[in-house]
Amino acid sequence: MSYLGVSDMTGNEWENQAVFDFQGNALRGIKAFNYSNLTNLLQNNSFEWDGYTESSSSWNIWKNGQISGIKTEVYDNTRYKLSFWSDKAYESSIYQTVGNLSSGTYKLSIDAMGGTSLENAELYIKNYGGNEQKISLKDSNTWKTYTIDNIQITNGQCEVGAYVTSSANKWLNIDNVRLVKVD
Repeated sequence: MSYLGVSDMTGNEWENQAVFDFQGNALRGIKAFNYSNLTNLLQNNSFEWDGYTESSSSWNIWKNGQISGIKTEVYDNTRYKLSFWSDKAYESSIYQTVGNLSSGTYKLSIDAMGGTSLENAELYIKNYGGNEQKISLKDSNTWKTYTIDNIQITNGQCEVGAYVTSSANKWLNIDNVRLVKVD
């Protein structure tokens, strides 16, 4: 990789100090510049576009027949998050379909905080040319970043989303959903 004259091999014109192993062999440079151009491919990924709403732009909402509290709310006095909550048992998801993707390796991540007593809460990616991948979001009562790495998109599209099933009065907050191409 070369970026503005910087190489991921040994040394570069900005930093001319090579690092060597114990046998005197030059080590490969860190791919520090590889991550500087990561563009988030999701729209309205931080739920800021609409302010307080129950239908966040660029996201589709699915509810299994019941009333479910999916809405954006202010937190930190300046930013919005998306919240799942209901005073009745519920099953819901929010998802986005992304097209025109080039084949390659992608990473999906999300910031989430929710009660550990949810029946199911997960970040997922599917319809990308491989098997559906998911990661549980129900193990933290504080904000935490969850990541699915090494997603090989081969068909030019994918669906990403968050899915929750829960008994009454349980909640999950999400924010900063990111899908980036890493290679």
